[in-house]
Amino acid sequence: MPHTVTNVFLSSTYVDLKAHRTQVANAIRRMQDYRLIAMEDFGSSRQPPVKFCVEQVQSADIYLGLIGWRYGFIDSNTGKSATEIEYRTALSCDIPLLLYILADDYPIPANQIDTGDNASRIRALRDEIKASHTVQFFREPTDVAARVATDLYGLRTLERRRFRRIDRPVDY
Repeated sequence: MPHTVTNVFLSSTYVDLKAHRTQVANAIRRMQDYRLIAMEDFGSSRQPPVKFCVEQVQSADIYLGLIGWRYGFIDSNTGKSATEIEYRTALSCDIPLLLYILADDYPIPANQIDTGDNASRIRALRDEIKASHTVQFFREPTDVAARVATDLYGLRTLERRRFRRIDRPVDY
């Protein structure tokens, strides 16, 4: 089997999920044959932020979404948050999704929960994701990092099995 590196795009809002992102990013960076694509590593670009993020998602092999209670930065052209745009880009590109939603009962500071219109938007996005995909709920940063590592390993194992089935004929 050829040696490949799997590109994993990490999507989430930042301020509210900083500790969670850090743990997940560290877990992915420790995994052999995985390359993390995360906004913390982007640097500067001449492109508008949302366009740059869309291109980064399109270059990924796996989309990993952490969804909390903040809608996030809203793109003035689309009226959607960068996180929602990234999620919808992964969907439209048929990129495998690993989705994790912050548990409803996880205690978080009030300043890390959106109010008003953005509260409605994040609630609608969370509801859509829960209705459309198999998700895992997370609480602590180490909890979600362990779940991500397990799921990435599981995807790799499935890919290896698929590769063997396609490329190795079975003698009866």
